[in-house]
Amino acid sequence: MTSMSQGPVFALDIGTHKVAGLLIRKCDDSYCIDHSIMLEQLPQAMRDGQIHHIEKVARTIKQVKAHLEKASGISLHRAAVAAAGRSLKTRAGSAKRILHPADPLTLDDAKVLELQAVANAMADLAHSTPRSALENYLCVGCSVVRSYLDGEPIGSLVGHRGSEAGMDVIATFLPRVVIDSLITALQLAGLDIASITLEPIAAMHVVVPTTMRMLNIALVDIGAGTSDIAVAAEGTITGYGMVACGGDRITEAIAKHFLLDFTAAEKAKQLLAPGTAAACEDVLGNTLHLDYEEVMAVIRPVVQDLAAEITAQITALNGSSPKGVLLVGGGSQTPELATLIQENLGLSPNLVRIRDRTSLQRVEGHLERSGPDVVTPIGIGCSYLDGITMELVKATINGRALQFLKLPSSTVSNALLYAGYTQEDLTTVGGEFITVSIGGKAVELPPTSGAAAQVRVNGEPADLSTPVRDGDIIEVLPPDETTAAPTTLADLVDGDAACFAVSVNGEEVLVQPQITVNGVPQRLDYQIGHGDNIEITHVQTVGELLESRGVQQYRTLSFTVNGEERTLSRPVKLIINGEAAPYTKTLRPGMEITCGKPQVTLGEVLPRAATAPISIKVNGESLQLTPTVTGILVNGTPQSLDYLVQPGDIIQFDSRSFGFIVTDIFRVYQPDPEFLARGGQITVNGLSVGFTAPLKDGDVVELRAAAPLTE
Repeated sequence: MTSMSQGPVFALDIGTHKVAGLLIRKCDDSYCIDHSIMLEQLPQAMRDGQIHHIEKVARTIKQVKAHLEKASGISLHRAAVAAAGRSLKTRAGSAKRILHPADPLTLDDAKVLELQAVANAMADLAHSTPRSALENYLCVGCSVVRSYLDGEPIGSLVGHRGSEAGMDVIATFLPRVVIDSLITALQLAGLDIASITLEPIAAMHVVVPTTMRMLNIALVDIGAGTSDIAVAAEGTITGYGMVACGGDRITEAIAKHFLLDFTAAEKAKQLLAPGTAAACEDVLGNTLHLDYEEVMAVIRPVVQDLAAEITAQITALNGSSPKGVLLVGGGSQTPELATLIQENLGLSPNLVRIRDRTSLQRVEGHLERSGPDVVTPIGIGCSYLDGITMELVKATINGRALQFLKLPSSTVSNALLYAGYTQEDLTTVGGEFITVSIGGKAVELPPTSGAAAQVRVNGEPADLSTPVRDGDIIEVLPPDETTAAPTTLADLVDGDAACFAVSVNGEEVLVQPQITVNGVPQRLDYQIGHGDNIEITHVQTVGELLESRGVQQYRTLSFTVNGEERTLSRPVKLIINGEAAPYTKTLRPGMEITCGKPQVTLGEVLPRAATAPISIKVNGESLQLTPTVTGILVNGTPQSLDYLVQPGDIIQFDSRSFGFIVTDIFRVYQPDPEFLARGGQITVNGLSVGFTAPLKDGDVVELRAAAPLTE
């Protein structure tokens, strides 16, 4: 015989009444079944999905193995198997950890918190210490439900700083006895476990692939002793459940009513069909012909009870009726069961369907049976080929041999969980926590920065996220407390974000929070003690920084005008990195900040009449007159209007010289030559005036030449 290492996988479904085996391989985008067989279990070998007589189960497995070896010419040494869903136990767990405020959370920190939450879930499962739970259960899956930072939900803890981190998880466990009995039965049949999965997961994988899981669908695998349930929604499997009854309950009802042994009742049940009668012999030797309607009258109440239990569990898992239900497993063929489930859930008849071999479109090749009872063995093989099953591996942790179930995503943290490690084993805070007040809020702090355990895998440095493989040698060195540093005020602030340098008017300025402890300003290297009252004021904007340096956003200028003291207020112009900016702009490292001095010109302090132009009309033409101011003295010296006023300046002028008169028109307007030659009449707004008449904005001026003299 040839080895199967490069050939198909041997998928083995060990059920209460039957053992199904098949050789299946991957062919491009499909799965190909080369050979298959299904044999009856020996009487009482299993009950309700649990192995009771290991040797009997091993004997049937050996027959299945021999048949497939003969048919294929392949020597079979390993098998992919599944555990019954009734063995599955799910618990919620939570964990919290006080953080050192200066240290951002790493991926290892999150893994440690997750490990502790799973350990707490395991403790709850066993109602005892985590160590005793570890001896009885194996964790086969864990999902992080929610992470918290300082009591608030957060998407990911990695990279964040805070006072306290928390995590909620949902962990799934299998009793070790389930795995141990499977291992022993396989070993007696000359096989090792290639992988293990759960029966509802295997069936879900082929019946409801990931492309369908955005739909709210429930899958029910109805076997002889149990009915396993999985619910999909929003792209994932949202829950697993189990009802502790299946097809055997129907068989038992037939056996009791018609005095049949269990095997005869099972055969009669399988032959049950409308319009037919099943011939059998009761325990008293009487020959019976069981009519379909006669048998249905006996089992209908039992079928109704089974349907009620299944629909109740579906509703509990989903929160309401799903959009559809798919039934697999031999028990799904029970008459009227699908209809009762459909009615109980309030669904249309076409939304509760039985799925069999013909509904698996990507599965090809030889298969002796095609009913719904072959879906799970096919799912076991496909799950193995797609790499989503668990593998039983061995590892050594600090010299201790360990065997555990490894998922494709399993890491060192998973191995440490099986070895009983907890958060306290992997981190230390170096003493009792201290309580301080920060901004009026009581906060617990570690007295030192703490330390983390060092991890090596096969002699190489590693961390808790390092993938783990069969045969790995893992070393965990305890945290070195001598490396821990005291907690200081600097640990309460983000050094890079809160302490940095900027330039203010060419001078380098250090930006850092203003911190007081018990009312006294302290430096960042102050060592925090129990009971300290800490107040932290962060400098966040440019305006806050300038105010702390005594730079006001407005500056005043005082001077004297004709003996009267006057004061003007002007905003300080702010330039950041060469551009005008508001005082509310957030500070950033390396900013170049320039505060311009307010400038006031002489023209700004003079009366409006001295500086404001006016618009007038002369003979219908619009003109603008600009003042010509002279005789303005600053500190006794004549100055122009663009002179920059300085603090304390003494300004003097004669306000009577301000304004415009008619003669100012001739600076910008050339009158008619006849007016220049003969003179004439000047009117302002219709009134006759002289050359020294005042003008104001909007005036209408007419210049009319005198009539020529007649001889």
